[in-house]
Amino acid sequence: MNPSPRDPLRILLVGYSQPGALELSYKAALSRIPGVQADLFSIDAGEGRPANPSLVSRALHRLRAPGQNGVIRKRLEATLKAARQAPDCVVVFKGMVFSRESLEKCAQASPKTIWVNLNPDDATNIEAKGSSNADVLGSLSFYDLYVTWSRSLAVRLKDGGCRRVERIPFGYDAEVHRPPAGGENKTPTGVSFVGTWDRERESALAAVADMDLRVFGGNWKRVKAGSPLRSRIHDEALHGDRFAREIHSSLVSINLLRPQNRDSHNMRTFEIPAVGGLMLTQASAELPEFLAPGEACLTFETPREMRERIEQVLRNPGDFVRVRERGLRMISSHSYDARAAQLVGCLAELVSTRRAEPGGA
Repeated sequence: MNPSPRDPLRILLVGYSQPGALELSYKAALSRIPGVQADLFSIDAGEGRPANPSLVSRALHRLRAPGQNGVIRKRLEATLKAARQAPDCVVVFKGMVFSRESLEKCAQASPKTIWVNLNPDDATNIEAKGSSNADVLGSLSFYDLYVTWSRSLAVRLKDGGCRRVERIPFGYDAEVHRPPAGGENKTPTGVSFVGTWDRERESALAAVADMDLRVFGGNWKRVKAGSPLRSRIHDEALHGDRFAREIHSSLVSINLLRPQNRDSHNMRTFEIPAVGGLMLTQASAELPEFLAPGEACLTFETPREMRERIEQVLRNPGDFVRVRERGLRMISSHSYDARAAQLVGCLAELVSTRRAEPGGA
């Protein structure tokens, strides 16, 4: 089956819709593929949580979550029942709010639909808050297809009961992650980090807190009292043009991999070079698949090495212009348009098989 205007592949994405959400990048990329109709079932109505929630707001969120999740589950089931044309595929992003029972009910409401989970985190690690939970882990075998970014995680998912697993790496949004207009006329200065706080990141960045460092992202109010990082923190998350301008205007942009990404890559692996930034990232086994270390990006193993690399750039910034430029060229083939095409290939195959089954047409 090849999607065409006469026989469109109808895809319903289920996930978040606040600025910067991966779901929005996929929706835009899928919509640019001829013969694909992509819609988004928003579980948050575009209203994301604040970047730096207070203790009270976090507690209220935990108290309200069970009731809110129940409403979302019923709303998705009702949406599928009311659809004039059932989607060929439902792609759930992570699925933290959906129990196995609620997914089964939704499947009954749309029995010919292919169910897919596209998970940007580690579904097997329920000890990491925000990465997974018992519902995600208990639903692994429900899906016809499970999509992950990591080769090693793909193996664990298969062992965990997934029917079929495909590896589709992260990428960059061609409409969002691009060098800012006129940015090439500004002289880059300082060091930037854009990402959510955690203790490990705080410890790593403390090694360069005495430099001209700018830190953006959520939850950085949790930095220890008296930490030299406090004066470096900008209490906001960056998306779109603001992200592009900050990265492009930095001499160096740091990328810190979380433990689940340590042998692989993360979103920033693509987003930083895509906006024309000079990326300094933790080395990983999969990085050379996308960028040539030392030629299209800089790498480090320890906080001390991170500091040494930054000092090299600060001493001779002109020596690293070509690294920045090559990073932009090498990353160009790794947009979400390419990832969406890979996903559609998998979905089209599954839908064609389902339609060929007795009573599947």
